[in-house]
Amino acid sequence: MNAARRMPLGGGVVIDRRRMIELIEELRLAIPANIRQARGIIERGEHAIFEAEQTGARIVADARREAEQTVADTEIMREARERAHQTEMHAGDEASRVVAAARADAERRLDEAAERVKSQEREADRYALAVINGLEERLDAYLRNLREVKAQFSEAGAGTDVGDEDEDETEPAR
Repeated sequence: MNAARRMPLGGGVVIDRRRMIELIEELRLAIPANIRQARGIIERGEHAIFEAEQTGARIVADARREAEQTVADTEIMREARERAHQTEMHAGDEASRVVAAARADAERRLDEAAERVKSQEREADRYALAVINGLEERLDAYLRNLREVKAQFSEAGAGTDVGDEDEDETEPAR
């Protein structure tokens, strides 16, 4: 708007239509970038869940290997089995906690990303509406100025045959 040319009659300016369309297109393109960012957060959350499951599986596998490697008499075997069982239970509990924490974190990040996207969409809508409202005000001012100039010409007796069309149907020259 600052770079617009001033009209010789009235206080209006000529707006570069192509630049205005470019600005609106930039706004449209910014929103998909936010969606890609939200997808990245989801993927990182899924990766964290996958790593937690892998860690849990390694812990369980390690516990089983430890139990199988224990070779001794019956008492040592019983103690080894008990220890392996406790380790396996502990590993399962720990893996469940890690997975639950990773899922909760992923969901929280997804919710945050979705809220940021919604906020940015609302802000983009507000900005676009403000630009459109400003454009509408300027166009109304141009139309008022044109009507004033037309009235001045009519009062001066210049061309009562010219410009008798309905004012609402006239379209500005491009």
